[in-house]
Amino acid sequence: MIALADKITKSFGGRVLYTQATLQLNAGERWALVGPNGAGKTTLLKIIMGQESPDEGTVSFAKDTTVGYLVQETKIDGEKTALQEVVDSAQEVKGWERRVAELEAKISTTQPGPELDRLLEDYGHAQDRFERLGGYELDARARQILGGLGFPIEDFDKPAADFSGGWQMRIALSKLLLRHPDLLLLDEPTNNLDIYHATNMMKIVRRLCDELGKTVILVLHEINYAAFYSDYICALQDGRVAKFGTVEEVMTKETLSELYQVDFKIMTIAGRPLSIYY
Repeated sequence: MIALADKITKSFGGRVLYTQATLQLNAGERWALVGPNGAGKTTLLKIIMGQESPDEGTVSFAKDTTVGYLVQETKIDGEKTALQEVVDSAQEVKGWERRVAELEAKISTTQPGPELDRLLEDYGHAQDRFERLGGYELDARARQILGGLGFPIEDFDKPAADFSGGWQMRIALSKLLLRHPDLLLLDEPTNNLDIYHATNMMKIVRRLCDELGKTVILVLHEINYAAFYSDYICALQDGRVAKFGTVEEVMTKETLSELYQVDFKIMTIAGRPLSIYY
């Protein structure tokens, strides 16, 4: 187990989103949260992330688990290059880098004595912390991540504002991956993307699990993306977990028709149950 949301109850504006909802996440799993608008999908991500508190219940993690959260609307500094946008997102590392530089400047102007001894001790600590956080490899790691997400080398120094929405989403994901999170919470990562970019984003998510062992929870509106790229689907509706299980258990005509109040037809493509709705 990497994370457990146990018996979560949450109301919003007098409306119950869910009662006694329990989700256990294991390493390497891909989860999709689906359901009608207002069912509480994003709220559940925020509860897991710790940005909101449940009315009842607890969220716990395995020891040393790190969590990354990709929100719906990405924030990109248009004046920075793609590479610099990713590198500068490592705030803790950059903070220790500044501290090392500050101490070096003070040491260069301080005479031998107790004050210099103290500065040298602080400098050693700051340099060790910077190294432990991967500061000396930060630029190389950022380049590796960008390349892994499909950016050609010549685009690393291209202004981030010049990229389309799909590629800006990849920049945002690169910033997240630079922190080595064990659990990724992705809130509608295909939002406002065309079919080509949305499909590529979902393929990237699948690779994160298959190749890097990441655990991923996605909020998705497109039920077929949930079916094709997830291991488990959790459907929220009317203040409850309406259905939870494997893709095959949730992707049925009866479940989806009740969930979305439209007619569904289920077919199997590449071994996965996919839907037509009308």
